[in-house]
Amino acid sequence: MATTQLSDIKNKITYWVDDLLKGYFTDPQLNRFVNDAQLEVQKQLIQAGQNYYVTVSDTQMIIGQKEYVLPSDFLHLHRLEVITSGYATTSESTSPVLPITINQQDRIPFTLGFPQGYYLKSNRIILIPSPDTALYLRLTYSYKVLPLVLDTDILDIPDEYTEMVALLSAMDCFIKDNRDPVQIAAKLTVYNEMLKREAEDRLQDASRSVVSTGDQGYGALF
Repeated sequence: MATTQLSDIKNKITYWVDDLLKGYFTDPQLNRFVNDAQLEVQKQLIQAGQNYYVTVSDTQMIIGQKEYVLPSDFLHLHRLEVITSGYATTSESTSPVLPITINQQDRIPFTLGFPQGYYLKSNRIILIPSPDTALYLRLTYSYKVLPLVLDTDILDIPDEYTEMVALLSAMDCFIKDNRDPVQIAAKLTVYNEMLKREAEDRLQDASRSVVSTGDQGYGALF
């Protein structure tokens, strides 16, 4: 569980850049650097296959409606599925909906039916074909971290990576001050290598099985 406050990160940054009294880098500047860094670390954690930010959102499909607004905190979609029976019970049954390209939708008849694929467009998810039932759609996604405002706000980053937020923020300070950030860059390399190894380990552990999907009467997509 994350426990590091915004004030803790800013204290570390000002120590590294020799500005403990904040006579050069102001609080608003530091807050901006920290929030930018928190988003960058979150992005790298997700790319490395971390599930720290995963949450779910359910919405009921509307017959004939193919476009649905994504959650306001949406960042990255991991899985989309239709709850085919037993919604909100221990006997739920689900059917995955697979990602397609815009061109692949041409391989599906433009009629109502069970959703065979989806693609993202701006802040919406597009189902192909448009649903012919009012079943529930479940999005499993990573949410976007909220900006830190108060010094008592807690970073939404695993504790073992909070120093990476401070390092990226300090890097911005050095760039603004036109100083050589070589030591900061060296420490960042350690974290980048950690994330790279985690990503590689997850790829090696991934299942090599082939997923076979039914055509539901519309023809296989893949």
